[in-house]
Amino acid sequence: MSERVTSRIGIVGAGVVGATLARALTAAGHPVAAVTSRTPASAQRLASGVPGCLAVETAQAVADRCDLALLTVPDDAIAEVASSVQWRPGQAVVHCSGAASTEILQPASAQGAVTAALHPFQTFAGLDDPGDTASRLSGVTFAVSGRGWPAGFLWELARELGGHPVSIPDAD
Repeated sequence: MSERVTSRIGIVGAGVVGATLARALTAAGHPVAAVTSRTPASAQRLASGVPGCLAVETAQAVADRCDLALLTVPDDAIAEVASSVQWRPGQAVVHCSGAASTEILQPASAQGAVTAALHPFQTFAGLDDPGDTASRLSGVTFAVSGRGWPAGFLWELARELGGHPVSIPDAD
């Protein structure tokens, strides 16, 4: 078991990756407390399909309601989101990009947040229904990087989702 149990997860980005993870997390017993997206309709659509999830207007509103924030925004928006939020010390900020290290989350770590990355080696492009894609996480390899409690939590989470976690150093 990881050293800290996360009770509230938030999602910034309600696209296919965010929606897939939200549904898979919920199915694994991890409540998703809040979601936001570029368009309120996308956030509302996802929240309506995830019990107990609230659609909110901003990334800050997600951060205010969660212990672990998953940034499932496009790669070129990760740094902008990380720097636009006031993070709490010890709060986890996790991106899901396969092309970036946790260094992109430096604005969050400078505020005392603990940063990590979780990247399922799974193609989501072109998939329209996240409900169908959630089952596709079973058997998938998940790259996990980071330190502290989020890394341990994400390692276990990948297993709970039926995946196979591997550690990827930030340099890689």
